[in-house]
Amino acid sequence: MPPQHSPARTLPGSFRWSDSDTGSVLFLRYGAVASVTVDGHVTLLGGKRVEGPAASLAQGKRFVERWIAANGPPMTARMWEIRERLRAQD
Repeated sequence: MPPQHSPARTLPGSFRWSDSDTGSVLFLRYGAVASVTVDGHVTLLGGKRVEGPAASLAQGKRFVERWIAANGPPMTARMWEIRERLRAQD
């Protein structure tokens, strides 16, 4: 019997995908950070908005996961401000 492999997960456990009939939304804890529609339109939300096409929903989700693994989670200006203030207190 061939070994069973689970799919590689590139994101930490604080991220989760929520799937629907129209696409998927990626949440970081309780806030949406990205969306992918069934026709493959990808949108990364946050301070720097990144949008683009993908061939499929699965390819769009892989793109989002790889982008976040390489660049970190997209964050709004307010999230960056809070992060820097907390780091300054240490």
